[in-house]
Amino acid sequence: MTHLTAAGAVGLTVFILLGAAQSSGDRQAATDVWQPIRFLAGDWQGTAEGQAGTGTVRRRYVFVLKERYLHETNVSTYPPQPANRAGEIHEHWSFFSYDRSRTALVLRQFHQEGFVNQYVLSTAESGPGR
Repeated sequence: MTHLTAAGAVGLTVFILLGAAQSSGDRQAATDVWQPIRFLAGDWQGTAEGQAGTGTVRRRYVFVLKERYLHETNVSTYPPQPANRAGEIHEHWSFFSYDRSRTALVLRQFHQEGFVNQYVLSTAESGPGR
């Protein structure tokens, strides 16, 4: 298992979506559209700190549905503590997909509170240094 803080995971996700560029608009057999994020596949765990206090984070990234999606499951657990007397467990699911019409990777996050975030990799704003 790899150690990853919640802030690091968010930063990693933002870096991936904003900093990785897709060089080809065509999805050819030789082109791996997942190359910029393939390394995420597997199990991750780490610590989290924020308004809810200090807790632990477990994430799993698995390719599903004939590798059309990269599915992430997240569970963040905050035990009872002075910053959060009741403690809490936060869960969300994410799906990365390759949108052929936009020729871009898309990330959709579904949170237990009922809201959904969507991020799209902008190749125009991305490059090796950004």
